[in-house]
Amino acid sequence: MDTEEANSEMTVTLHEPIRADVDVLKFVSLALVQNGLPALQGLRVSNETDETMKDVVCAFSSDDGFIVPSQLAFKEIGPHGSVGSHNVGVLLNQRRIVEVRSEPATGTVKMTVSVAGEVRCEKIYTMTILPVDQWLGVKPYAELLSAYVLPNADLVCRLQAEAAKEIEKSTGTSSLEGYQSGKRRALEICAAIYSAIQKLGISYCNPPASFGQPGQKIRLPDEIEKYKLATCIETSLLMAAVMEKCELHPVLVLIKGHCYVGCHLVEEMFEDVITPTVQALRKRAVLDEFVAIETTKVTSDLPFNEAEKIGRDHLDDDATFTCAIDVVRSRESGIRPLSFGSGFETNYIASGRTVAAEDNGDVRKLQESVDLSTLKQTATTQSRIGRWTQKLLDFSARNRLLN
Repeated sequence: MDTEEANSEMTVTLHEPIRADVDVLKFVSLALVQNGLPALQGLRVSNETDETMKDVVCAFSSDDGFIVPSQLAFKEIGPHGSVGSHNVGVLLNQRRIVEVRSEPATGTVKMTVSVAGEVRCEKIYTMTILPVDQWLGVKPYAELLSAYVLPNADLVCRLQAEAAKEIEKSTGTSSLEGYQSGKRRALEICAAIYSAIQKLGISYCNPPASFGQPGQKIRLPDEIEKYKLATCIETSLLMAAVMEKCELHPVLVLIKGHCYVGCHLVEEMFEDVITPTVQALRKRAVLDEFVAIETTKVTSDLPFNEAEKIGRDHLDDDATFTCAIDVVRSRESGIRPLSFGSGFETNYIASGRTVAAEDNGDVRKLQESVDLSTLKQTATTQSRIGRWTQKLLDFSARNRLLN
């Protein structure tokens, strides 16, 4: 746990020379709770006497109900010894936290340490409970951003149906079959999704006010549709959700002060949930196995091809790159879409924004797959360098070194 995010203010009452401490996140959210990530960890209990302390119990509770009462027991602690546990096992009360809807609330965690039934140490920590629609930010759990990709949201389901109509206009068939028909079809599906969102008539705007809290408040799909406003991160989350609904593999790309979306054009994903360098994205893009899209352009009349060109330019910027979050890989790691309960359904109404279907549907020509085993052994220096470059950039099972 990042120490900058832990250990909020506390009051301490000591009755005997025993020291206890636990790392408590300053800020917690519904996404943290629903995905089982710890808000408390790193418990340490020290015996500062010359005698053995037996039957040591650390109990956790809260007067405001934000945590589920629990305790952790240790048989004994030797003279000037210490015990601890990385996983404290304290659960946050989801029912209580989901009630925090508009503004942050303050919660408390009371830790009581007793020895043989007698209380020896007591500490009270405070933490801030963020509203359900507020992302915690890159620290300490950047991967939680994928929890705000909501493929089963009502608007997303209707955008999928609208994307089917768009792709039928441009290709003659409405099938949204994921990767079954190859990477060109995957790119065409991305273009159709872009068109469907574009026709919502969204306007770009600044992030909702979070009043100095970490991360960012995120407009959920119903709010985007209702108010026709969205930021870069919200258009990226919405597009990623429709991509995931269409069985594609979206990637959320964070750079300094900005977010855009990427998508694998082949049925693969990155090795880890978080990719810390842009080079991995760039290599796959060179092979036409990955596409980057500037999602804020859905708030304009700019066609898909232009939004993709801007996305490709982003991949050349190493200086501002923060990280990429592979949504499907995050699902495999246990990060699920948030469940907000009822009250998040609205009606899809196309804005009438006029964008010709052929403008978005005419996707660029992609490289064909290369069978490296069939390449001739005799060639010019230029072709040998070309083959070496292809092998170096090949991340698929064709690469014997990686397979």
